[in-house]
Amino acid sequence: MNLLMARVMRKIARNHGHSTNMQAAQVAVEAGAKRLLLNHISARFLSKRCQPAQERCCQHFFENVHVVKDLEEVEV
Repeated sequence: MNLLMARVMRKIARNHGHSTNMQAAQVAVEAGAKRLLLNHISARFLSKRCQPAQERCCQHFFENVHVVKDLEEVEV
């Protein structure tokens, strides 16, 4: 993702009271989390092709990333 697109995504997320996947990964790193579960994903990114891309995007920051699907149960 180029810098302009990243900036636009941050602005859209902020305007909706959300964070981007990269912002969530940063928080997870700073908090010392062992796992990052991404949920409440924008409809723009719900295709099956986008979820692996979101996981890969975060993984350079945080290794254990998973996009949670609606009604999926995750053991913590």
